[in-house]
Amino acid sequence: MRSPCCRVLQIALFMLAALADCAQAAKSVDASPLQWQRRSPFGADIADLAYSPRQAGLLLAAGYLSSGGNGGALYRSTDGGASWHSDPQFDGSAVHAIAFGAGGEALIGSQDGLFASASGANRWSARDLAIGTHDTVLDIAIDPARPAVIWAGISDALGRQRKTLLRSADGGRSWVDRTPAMATAMACREIAFDPQAPQRMAAVFAGDLGGGRLWLSGDGGQSWVDRSAAFGNRPLRSVAFARGRVLVGGGQLLGQQHLGLMASDDDGANWYRLHDPQWPTAVVNAIAVAPEDPDLILLATEGDGVHRSEDGGRNWQRDPAASAGHSIRALRFHPENKSEVAAASIGSGVLISNNSGAQFRQQAQGMQAVDARALGIDPGNPQRIALAANGLNEGRVFSSGDGGASWQLEALPATRFNALQYSSDGILYAASAGPSTVAPEGLYRRNDDGSWQTLGPDQGPQFETQVRAIRFSAQSPDLILLAGADYGPVQGYEGVIWRSMDRGAHWQKVHESAGRGEFVDLEIVPVRRGLSTPAAMLAVWEDGSGARQGSVLRSDDGGVSWRPSAAGLPAVLSNGRLCVSLSDPGVVYLGAGLGNWSGRVFRSVDGGISWQARGNEGAWIHDIGCDPEHSDAIYLVRAVAGNQPSLIEYSDDGGNHYAAADSGLPALPSAAQLMIVPEGTGSSLYLATRQGVYRAERKREPGIRP
Repeated sequence: MRSPCCRVLQIALFMLAALADCAQAAKSVDASPLQWQRRSPFGADIADLAYSPRQAGLLLAAGYLSSGGNGGALYRSTDGGASWHSDPQFDGSAVHAIAFGAGGEALIGSQDGLFASASGANRWSARDLAIGTHDTVLDIAIDPARPAVIWAGISDALGRQRKTLLRSADGGRSWVDRTPAMATAMACREIAFDPQAPQRMAAVFAGDLGGGRLWLSGDGGQSWVDRSAAFGNRPLRSVAFARGRVLVGGGQLLGQQHLGLMASDDDGANWYRLHDPQWPTAVVNAIAVAPEDPDLILLATEGDGVHRSEDGGRNWQRDPAASAGHSIRALRFHPENKSEVAAASIGSGVLISNNSGAQFRQQAQGMQAVDARALGIDPGNPQRIALAANGLNEGRVFSSGDGGASWQLEALPATRFNALQYSSDGILYAASAGPSTVAPEGLYRRNDDGSWQTLGPDQGPQFETQVRAIRFSAQSPDLILLAGADYGPVQGYEGVIWRSMDRGAHWQKVHESAGRGEFVDLEIVPVRRGLSTPAAMLAVWEDGSGARQGSVLRSDDGGVSWRPSAAGLPAVLSNGRLCVSLSDPGVVYLGAGLGNWSGRVFRSVDGGISWQARGNEGAWIHDIGCDPEHSDAIYLVRAVAGNQPSLIEYSDDGGNHYAAADSGLPALPSAAQLMIVPEGTGSSLYLATRQGVYRAERKREPGIRP
């Protein structure tokens, strides 16, 4: 029997060894910080743009996040759009509107109100609107006959702001409310003057909670007449005057509330359709009438590019070159040259035309702020990557063959894409989440010639299939698993796992959750070395009832049947994300939220059968990634509450201790996905964020852990 002194000495030695291990772990975590660099395609969500009438080549563009949030930028070009730089004063701020006065003074409307510059749009000063904190400016209009008179359209802030049309008679120093009387608060989307009679004005409104209104004035905005009866409850987006006619555009994809372009010859007493009824999505975001040529009309549409008419709207050219499939938010003719037109695109930044809108080309060099939501990396060639960039009701898929140094736009419909994945044989797949009015939801596959084929599952004409994750089996190349949910009153709102054994030609619903919710992640656990057991499959279910009682399910028969596999996990679990160790099959990590913006990591060493909590609770975990060479090394994306930037953290002791790993990253409003792949002498990490894609390298040195 050992003496008490021996036991004390043994305990002391154990504690010293443990402290040494902790010190070494902390040292190894901090020893090799990551250096992130932006690797985005050129592009951004642009809400508005304007040419300076005084400074040749000066063009401003308003950057924002079309899917919501406060991220954005003010972009400035001095070479007509060939290159762009962001103004540091507005980095991270949503900018919605831009206007130049006849003397070259500039005004911008942002999430924080109105700003003015009289120095070539270099230095900005705030103009107090005196309406409180809900002062997001969506439109700015300067009276062409009285340059000191400025109008501002204001967001209704989900009904909390009722003063949504303001007028200043002194260049923006003081303001009065000119909002027409409406039962429901609505945002003022656009204000227009009749160029032949500036006292004749129009203002269109659209509510954040629905509805739309058109108001006309014949006395410079002193009084208003409601001319909305013909538009039902559809939101109105744009208004213009052309040869005495009033032109109104609007609608939205949600609920197929198409409006298109309407015209009136009698100040809104009667209306007639001016658009082609064969347009697939008759949703008009902006109307541009050429200066000195009111028969030349351009329309900015939702997901259908720019439409052009040379005869006042009797005939239309759809989708001029380079604008096809784009969602366009604004169009501006150069004030001195109608041949030059700028278009504000969702995702692709700015498009420029030098032939009056007959053709466009992307000019967004310097804009690298695509709203990236998903990444895919070819397991056989890590230089081949793809990303999905989404807006509110539209999206794009880009691909790169050189690790993100250059990108090309894929020939897919402009729908939202929630998931991307390369199969083991290098074929790219993408999952669309609608809108179904643009293209069917479900899985798409890229063919050898660059075209895409829709595979389903598509359960009907409405939006009914939500796909969150795609996985392929290395052992069974024909097997595809999809995780997501049924959506809508026809199919219900339960989580669903789909399975195909013939590369997507046919689908089977192999699992439906018992309650409302969705499956948000899916992984295949590789076969352990030296064992004949089949690969296991894990799926994370997100509880949609509000109780946040999510769970993990496991399949041991190739995805045919699924059962709970949550031993060791807490009852309250949400937003779970999985990663599987490639160096030690069977080691799986789960990063999950625990409620109240807290999160924790759980580790399994038996392929997801049982779990053990690691470390302490921290900020909400948005994604997790496993180092491909070390089973104890993981990375976390922490989604901090509120508008604080996201954090990237690294652990080399299985999730017990963490250090920051975000050197070189800006203050990101939100990071969506992290992917880690072995490459060369180490690993490459890719991070999809709402302000673009970033890449970092983790070099491997002999004898030193990453």
